Amino acid sequence: MAYRSTLGASPADPDVDRVVRERLATAGVDVVDVPLELESTEEAWPVLSDLDNGRGAEAAAANRARFIRDHNNTALADLFTAVDVLVTPTTLTVAHGYDQHEQNIITADPCWIFNVTGHPAVSVPAGLSDGLPVGMQVVAPHGADEIALAVARRLQVVLPPPPVR
Repeated sequence: MAYRSTLGASPADPDVDRVVRERLATAGVDVVDVPLELESTEEAWPVLSDLDNGRGAEAAAANRARFIRDHNNTALADLFTAVDVLVTPTTLTVAHGYDQHEQNIITADPCWIFNVTGHPAVSVPAGLSDGLPVGMQVVAPHGADEIALAVARRLQVVLPPPPVR
C-alpha cells in the first residue's frame, strides 16, 4: 500500500498529513512512500468538463487537457505496478465552514486529479485535527473498484457528532 502526502507541488497541511499517517499506522497498513509526479489538473478540469458537457473548447486547450490526463494516467499505471493502492488526504487542508465553499475550492486537491483520470477513488473519515474532520482517499487502478472499497472499509473511522452551535 502506498501513501503519498503530497501530489504535485501542493503540500498537504502538516496536521492533515499527520492524521492520515496515524490512521494508516493504527490500521496496521504497510506504508511505502513512493515518488509520484503528477501534472496539476487545474487547467484541464474545466476544459474536460466543457468537452464532456458538449460545450466544446479551443483545440490547444483540449490538447493540453488530454496531455495532462494521459500523463497522469501513465504515471499512475506505473505506480500501480509497485503498490496495490494509493492513499492520499482527500483535501490538502482541514474542513472549512459551510459558508466558505467557493473560496475553498482548490483544484490542486488530490480528488480533482482522480476525477480527471477516472481512477476509482473513495474518501473516508480519517480522524480529527483540532476538532475538524480529515478525510483520506483510497485510489486503485482502473477497474479495481472493489479493491478501493475494501481498503477504504478497513481504514475508515467513525467521527463523533459535530458540535451544535
